[in-house]
Amino acid sequence: MMKRTIIAVAIILTFCNVTKAQTTYTKELENAAKEISQKLFSSGKTSVAVLDFENSNKQISELGSWLANVFTTQLENSSNNQFAVKNRTDIEKAIQQIKSESGSGAFDSKTIQRLGEISGSDVIVYGEITLMDNEITVNIRTKNISLNSTIGGVLISFTATDGMRTKYDNYIETKTSPSGNTSNSKTTASGEGSDRPSKNINCKTQMTGDYCFQNNTRFNITVRLVIYGGRGGVYSVLNECSLQPGQKQCFYNLESKSIDYIIVALKAGHQMNWSTSADYDYETKGSVYVETCKEKTFIIK
Repeated sequence: MMKRTIIAVAIILTFCNVTKAQTTYTKELENAAKEISQKLFSSGKTSVAVLDFENSNKQISELGSWLANVFTTQLENSSNNQFAVKNRTDIEKAIQQIKSESGSGAFDSKTIQRLGEISGSDVIVYGEITLMDNEITVNIRTKNISLNSTIGGVLISFTATDGMRTKYDNYIETKTSPSGNTSNSKTTASGEGSDRPSKNINCKTQMTGDYCFQNNTRFNITVRLVIYGGRGGVYSVLNECSLQPGQKQCFYNLESKSIDYIIVALKAGHQMNWSTSADYDYETKGSVYVETCKEKTFIIK
């Protein structure tokens, strides 16, 4: 009886700690968004672009992109319609255009100005994440694009969960910080995070690998792995999963080869109906390559 009581107490304490950590990070980001909003109100700026937050080594991790998404939502909720928060997908497209034009990912005064021109933004918000022991610290800063000067910033911290630690170690890409600091780290392929060993210990003889999809959007996403055959876009479904914002799911023991995918974002309050596009906001198709004995992650942004 005593043993059961101890186990029950341990489970309750664990649940409370996880809930507390989740509450803390959302509350901290909410308070930070309110404080940044006040600075934007005072500056008179009306259009804001939120960039992915970067790790202290200047790399973009899944955690950095995820926290930036959450912060974007909180900032929108705090705007009181006094400024507009740009769609992060559009900002990413603008950044990719700048990289294509300059041949570099460096953020200097000229590229910041260019980002403002393409996206129609007055201010950029960027952040740096530091993980120390069990605590995550995020330094969120704002920069006036026209003057290339800092408007202000907020420093927040919260308890790190195991999930946050994993996201912190999964890199999406390497870039140069808007603060002007550069990194010489290797950049991963567009849309993919860092490789990991696959789960199957017999992957080499069975020629299999794993592939994961990470939802870094604010939409509910459905992913289908498909095989096309015949005419008219007819396909058979290999596997399927649904992802909420910030969620990641993997398909294991896939045959090592190129696999086609279909990704759709559901409209709020709608159920998935593949026979009509009226139920989703957008659809994208493509292919990924499953490598033997590797686990790869596709970042949906």
